Amino acid sequence: EERHALMSRAEVGARVAEGVSLGVKEFYFTGGEPFVHPEMIEILEDTLASGPCTVLTNGTLFTRATRRATGSRFA
Repeated sequence: EERHALMSRAEVGARVAEGVSLGVKEFYFTGGEPFVHPEMIEILEDTLASGPCTVLTNGTLFTRATRRATGSRFA
């Protein structure tokens, strides 16, 4: 169903850029569960170039593979 569709990485990037142009200094990803998005790590990397990010997650999808993918880039 369309209302349950995920934003593409490009759409998120466009919203982040719009936020920056409006003076947004920090970004929050909440849910549902942000890590349902298959490109969430890449979205975070993209967004971190524009400011600090906070992710509110229940941790169930933050697996060992996800941890390895993020390495020490995220606290």
